[in-house]
Amino acid sequence: NGGKDQFGRQVANPAGIDLSEGTWADLGMTNNDWVIVEFLWTAP
Repeated sequence: NGGKDQFGRQVANPAGIDLSEGTWADLGMTNNDWVIVEFLWTAP
């Protein structure tokens, strides 16, 4: 797809993830920041 999202926009940070508003609030976030993500359903 040439690096574009479902709306045809160029993806600037393909490593970025979206958090729900509740998760954002639970983490006390106020702006973009680094988070550590563990995919618990994958095997080591």
